[in-house]
Amino acid sequence: MTGKAGQQEMVFQEVERAAQASTVEASFASGSVAAKSSFLLRGTCALMRVREKPAFRIVHLAKQPVRMRIEFMPGENLEQERLDQPLGEGSVISAARCTIFDAILNR
Repeated sequence: MTGKAGQQEMVFQEVERAAQASTVEASFASGSVAAKSSFLLRGTCALMRVREKPAFRIVHLAKQPVRMRIEFMPGENLEQERLDQPLGEGSVISAARCTIFDAILNR
């Protein structure tokens, strides 16, 4: 997709859907690693809400274009989640963590 003045937009698109997972592709023109990561996390949080799931885990499939499998997780034991702990590879990201992330970005 192209935006104003021929600039490429950031795109986050679900390309495949299964009962407990979605495959998404994302593209962006340029930007910092933090900006790209924030865009991807916002997209996955939005997809989780649309799918009405309580949590997800991201599995990276390809770098160019960015292709990820979003695996939706059951909501069991999420009340014990330590929201003060950093995320790592394969971490489960809950709706509560997405709410915190959105609050930080919307300041």
